[in-house]
Amino acid sequence: MPLADAHRFELGDAVVEIDNRADYGEVRYRAFGRIDGIRHCLVFTFREDAVRIISFRARVKRRCAAMADRVPPVVFDDDDPEWTEEDFARARPAAEVLPAEVIAAFAKAKTGRPRGSNKEQVALRIDKDVLAKFRATGPGWQTRINEALRRAEV
Repeated sequence: MPLADAHRFELGDAVVEIDNRADYGEVRYRAFGRIDGIRHCLVFTFREDAVRIISFRARVKRRCAAMADRVPPVVFDDDDPEWTEEDFARARPAAEVLPAEVIAAFAKAKTGRPRGSNKEQVALRIDKDVLAKFRATGPGWQTRINEALRRAEV
């Protein structure tokens, strides 16, 4: 599921819980709701007056059936493992959990590249040590990779 579709998530009908499974250094939310009637899970945070999507995926019938049958959950995504009975018991309607500024930011959030961008998303395999060096430089490391590639003589 493309992250660009996350803005279609029906937050008003979703149930949300604060994700306390780890100390993330920020408040993370886990939401279970729908897009066009299809169940989806969304993990997000609110930073710099904007919603930041961490994980977003559709729940296929097999996984939803597993939850309903109380089969031990299979973790497909470390950021958003399968919801358990306890997760659903803790979750509340979005309006009860989320601050008003998060709901407002979510409503106007549009993900993806800005219009007119000349960027293209690709899958690329890079040696682990090279990637680690770029990541170690901090925020903006992807831009620095792009700049290094631009300078390369190919």
